[in-house]
Amino acid sequence: PPLTLLLMTSKSLNPALLTTMALASAALGGWMGLNQTQTRKILAFSSISHLGWIAIILVYSPKLALLTFYLYTIMTSA
Repeated sequence: PPLTLLLMTSKSLNPALLTTMALASAALGGWMGLNQTQTRKILAFSSISHLGWIAIILVYSPKLALLTFYLYTIMTSA
């Protein structure tokens, strides 16, 4: 899973690079999801965007990022 890889490598990655890539993911996921009409595609782009926001949190507080990811998984799988 992507979050496991990010969590394991977050200490060795450059925080500025990780923040930049996370912001790009959040912005691109939101922007690409604006023009979609199918629920499946909207959910896919929303997941990309949310993973970007979680990656931003991961830079500053890994425990909070895990809690956020678990809550997001529970809320979207119902």
